[in-house]
Amino acid sequence: MSSNSRAIDSNRPGFLTRSFPTFARWCGNMGWPILQRQLRADFRKTRFFMSQFLCLSLLGGALIIVITHQAAEESRSSTQIGQGLFDMFFLVEYLIILVIFPAFSSTAFTEERAGLTMDLLLVSTLRPVEIVSGKLLASAVYCLIYVVATLPLLSVSFLFGGVELSEVLMAYAILIAMTLLVSMLGVAVSSGFSSSVRSTIVTYTVVFGLLALSGYVYTQVAPEQSAGAQRTLIGGIARWEGLGYSLSPAHLGWLLVVVFVYLFLITANQVRPASDDRSSPMRVLTLLCFFGFIGVSLWPRLGWTGGAIAAITTSTEWFDDLIQQTAIFLLTLATVFPTEEANVSRRNRARFARWTGTRYILRPLAPGAFWGGVYTVTVAVTGSALLLAVWRSSFASFAGSGQDARVTQSLLSLPLYVAAFSALGFFLAASDFTPVYSRLSVIFLFVISLLVPVIHMLSKAPETVWTNANVIWRGYYLSPITLWASLDWTNDDRSQFVLFGCGIIHVGQIILAAITLVFLAGGVLMATRSGYPLIRFGPIKSSIQPLQSRPAHRPS
Repeated sequence: MSSNSRAIDSNRPGFLTRSFPTFARWCGNMGWPILQRQLRADFRKTRFFMSQFLCLSLLGGALIIVITHQAAEESRSSTQIGQGLFDMFFLVEYLIILVIFPAFSSTAFTEERAGLTMDLLLVSTLRPVEIVSGKLLASAVYCLIYVVATLPLLSVSFLFGGVELSEVLMAYAILIAMTLLVSMLGVAVSSGFSSSVRSTIVTYTVVFGLLALSGYVYTQVAPEQSAGAQRTLIGGIARWEGLGYSLSPAHLGWLLVVVFVYLFLITANQVRPASDDRSSPMRVLTLLCFFGFIGVSLWPRLGWTGGAIAAITTSTEWFDDLIQQTAIFLLTLATVFPTEEANVSRRNRARFARWTGTRYILRPLAPGAFWGGVYTVTVAVTGSALLLAVWRSSFASFAGSGQDARVTQSLLSLPLYVAAFSALGFFLAASDFTPVYSRLSVIFLFVISLLVPVIHMLSKAPETVWTNANVIWRGYYLSPITLWASLDWTNDDRSQFVLFGCGIIHVGQIILAAITLVFLAGGVLMATRSGYPLIRFGPIKSSIQPLQSRPAHRPS
């Protein structure tokens, strides 16, 4: 074959590109150029080989010590020795992954900034998703090679027996999952710092939190395994009941997957310019996680009888906890999405200008501070309505009681709280606050509104009755704690607040709605004066005027 034919064949697209062009365009090259460059540069260094040698030596030495110690005990059978070796192998390898290898991923982007190659990377043809994928794979390949290299050491435990293949597969699944999660954490942290030292410190701070959580799980599982209830530590983890009805081992695994996806999307947005932020995938993921969390929390406690929802348990404490967890989640959303950049880039406006007709209802998924506030309020109203419908259909026996009034008032007040803080975040973003300062300001004002009414409530004498103006002046409606206390009609002490309203309308709800309208109007006014296209995505007109053809000039 001639050289020309070889060049033609090398330029032909691959099978995936020819058969599935849309999928190939969406996936791109998965960061292969960055991975290839990183491997060529790093494998020439002694750091990689020394780290692999030290980690494998540490694991091999630990295996020799455990074999020598357990073989000296005559009371232990070969099966128990094999299980002990397997447990020790898993623990040591897990600690090595969490303690040593985050240092490789925490400098993924800081080294690019230190070498003044970050700008060259951003102006290349690679998309931000491909850049993050390449950095992730380049950071995780060190640890993945180490995990694969430990297979011969693990085979020593099979010589003694007592270990099943399913336990080995689960152990390596946990190790690979933690490898990817820790690598993604380091890459995400390094994208927001310019100093490698700061990035490494923040990464290890979060990793130590993971170690603390892992230590708690170990303290819950190890006693059952040592008592003989489970064969190995991995078997105990597989059969662990978890942290209650809402956080079993399967749910914890899905939570780690969600955290990984969140970190990936955040890192991809960090690479892009601030005005070109694409938070739509993150909003879709948040919506799915929110309703998934509600479904996972309700499913073990509720059942279907005759096509209707019926309560399995008569206790309502778990439902109160679910409302509190939902409130924390929604207030967190109110500090994230409404505080984005108010100025939407031209590319994003052109992308969402085509969402008309029936697709107009998807506008809350568009980026920008205004639509972020609309999205947050929409999620809050939908979630509160869903919980209220479940309460009405499942706990009909509480109708007309103080418990029913408290739950109803709480679910009616929750969207107003979220709307007030969302409008505040939108107002700050429209006032040219950066996302970081907007979020810090919202959190600071939320803490003040949370504590000041509580201080007033704690300083009140037990025999004193607050009525009307005194209640409003002390701002009890600004704090979820004091409002929740005023709605707690199940207690005998109802004299701490005397509320007024008409029917189910609460005076605090009216004031919260007024605060929301004030901040929303102020934000729209500030954005209009700044020229930000917030509410409506109109057609994008080109600023380049076509050249007018003129008749050719003929010299006389």
